[in-house]
This record gives sequence, C-alpha cells and structure tokens, in this order.
Amino acid sequence: ATLELPAETACVLDASTCADVPALGTCSIECKAPYEGAPTVGECADGDGGAIAYVLPECTCADPDPGVVPPNYIKAGGAWRCAEGYAGTAEKLCELPGQCLQYPILTGCDPLAACTMPDDCKYRSTTCSSLEPGLLCEVACQAPYHGNDTSFVSCPENNTDGSTKAEWVDPNATLACELQCGQDGAKGYVKSSAPEWSSFDCAPRFVGSAEVECSIDDSCVAQAHFSGCVAFCAAPMADGCRFDTSSCTDILRGDSCNVTCVEPYQSLSGAAQWHCPSDEAVPAEFVGSYPRCVLEASACPPPASPPPGYEKDPLGPGWRCAGGFGGEAVVKCGTDVGTCATRLEWAGCEAPTSCMVPEVDPCMLDVTDCWQVPAGGACEVRCKAPF
Repeated sequence: ATLELPAETACVLDASTCADVPALGTCSIECKAPYEGAPTVGECADGDGGAIAYVLPECTCADPDPGVVPPNYIKAGGAWRCAEGYAGTAEKLCELPGQCLQYPILTGCDPLAACTMPDDCKYRSTTCSSLEPGLLCEVACQAPYHGNDTSFVSCPENNTDGSTKAEWVDPNATLACELQCGQDGAKGYVKSSAPEWSSFDCAPRFVGSAEVECSIDDSCVAQAHFSGCVAFCAAPMADGCRFDTSSCTDILRGDSCNVTCVEPYQSLSGAAQWHCPSDEAVPAEFVGSYPRCVLEASACPPPASPPPGYEKDPLGPGWRCAGGFGGEAVVKCGTDVGTCATRLEWAGCEAPTSCMVPEVDPCMLDVTDCWQVPAGGACEVRCKAPF
C-alpha cells in the first residue's frame, strides 16, 4: 500500500518511505525542514490492498538561526515580537502560498517612520523637528502662507508609513492659512495704501483695474499672477527691418510719436506720426499710418553669380532669363526676415518642362511619340487599327 497525505501538508511532512509498503510492513512519517517534530510510524494492515494506518506527527515551524535574525525582531516569553523602533505583528513562516521555504523567515515588523505635515507647503511645527510616531506637535502657518493661530497634530504611535499625514488632534481646530504673494508687485503694478496684502493699483503710465492671484508649485514656491493693468498705447507689432517704432514705447494718452524708416530703407513720405487717444473711453491703441519705406536697387550689392535661370541683360543694367529658361526676370532688393540683411530677391524665370500627353481614346489613337516632348517640340498622333 502507499500512503497519500493531504496536499496542504506537502511543505510540512515527508512520507517518502510509505510508498509500496508490504502487508504488515511499516514506514516513517517525518517533519520536513524547516519544520521540526518527532516522526510517527505508519503500518500496513494485514491482507492484500490494506490501507496504511498512521498518526501525523506534530510539526512546528523552527526558529531561524540566531545569526540571521533581522534587527526588526526579538524573542521574549517564547514568542517573537517587534524590536524597539519597529512596529507591526511579528510572524514566523516556514512556507509561503505555493512555495516551500528552505529556512524559516520572520515578517511583519517594519521600521517606525515619522509622519508628514497635513500640507508640507502650508504648515510648520513650532515644537517638533520631526513628526515622530506618538508625538504631539504644535503647528503654525509657514510662508508664503500666513495666519496668526496655531493648532496641534499627532503621528500615530505605531506608524511605519513615511507618507502618512499627521492627524489634527481636534478635527474641528484645523489651521486656516492664507496664501500670500506678490508683495513687491510687478511691472505696471504698485501696492496700494489699503491694508489687505492683495490690494494693488496700476502704476503710472498704466491703466485698468489691478488684480493678483497666487499659486504654489510642487517646490512650495509661490507665484504671483498680476492682471488688469495695461500700458498707455504700447507700440504695435511692426516689420522691424522696415519700420523704426522705438520712440513709440508706452506713450501717454494724448501724446504722439514718430515712426521712421530703418536704414537702408528710404521714406517716400517722411516720418509718420502716431497719436495715443486722450479719451480713456477709447481703447489705448495708436491712431496713425506707416511711412512709405522703399529700398533702392543700390542697397543690395550684385551677387558674385546669379541663381540658375538668370543672367545679366547685355542691353541694360538689369537681368533677364538665361537660355533654356522662360518667363520675365523680376529682381528686386529686399531684406532677410531674421537678420534684416539686404539681399536680392529673384522671381519670374522658370525652366521649361515637357508637355503632357493629350487625353485621347487609347483604343482609337496611338500617342506613343508624344511622351516627354520638350517645349517647342512636336509629335505625331496616328490612328490605331482597325481605324
């Protein structure tokens, strides 16, 4: 007969000697390491096909070797518990779900960990350098937050999670702190005479209704966001290579400024005048036009060699399309958008291209000779048989 033990004892018991036990024979049932306990004997009953009678040994999980016991654990009164500085429920294991262990292990005790503030940016402790487990700490508002009151928080006595937020001792006595920022103002904004921190006025040369909002980033740095004040008639966007608007920066209402041409552009109409409306009911936008600024051909030096398709006109000072190119050469002086450097701009001359095959009835007409016919060329179109 063969002894088959319950599957749940696979990590605990060894009954390998109880296979094919003859009638009246015996076998040994032993505890598997790291379990320990006295073995028992199984006995095969008399007669063919008899079952093995047995009593299971009492196996207990052995203690780990003292030399490998982690500092998290101590044994006292015959039981394992968490050492000082650790918390949890100590447990000794000789097997894991679906896995037999070669040596016993201890688990369940983790290092004690300090708590964090209910809000790391908003609060600071006035009595504790660290919110250790079991401590009661007074807290106050922390810049850039402001408030005059204090309250108390505590960290759970057996806390082992460093991300745990400290708890308010009195949930009804949480600390109210206001985020404040922008005390130094910003361009266009000045602190008003009102006592409130958020009270600002528009600075001279700016108009509107000043407003400020605060936000705070992940590094606890406050950012002030001012809005509502605009400068008196700031210069609009213009082609900086062509127009000089430098005298039209933050012009007061009722005043004017001149817009001129940037060299080497020449004005055909003189300087243009822009006026900032004095009526504050009118938008703070300049009224005026741009001067007529042109580039003389002499402002662009001739190139060492023209681009493909262009050549000097032997009959005049200009340019013409080179041989093999069609069109009419248009060459003028311009400026580079990025650098404002003068350069010639070329247009009008195109390389000739082959004509497209005409669309015909391919069953009636043969247009084979009409592929890739150059400009000015000709081709023959023939009727196909039976036409």
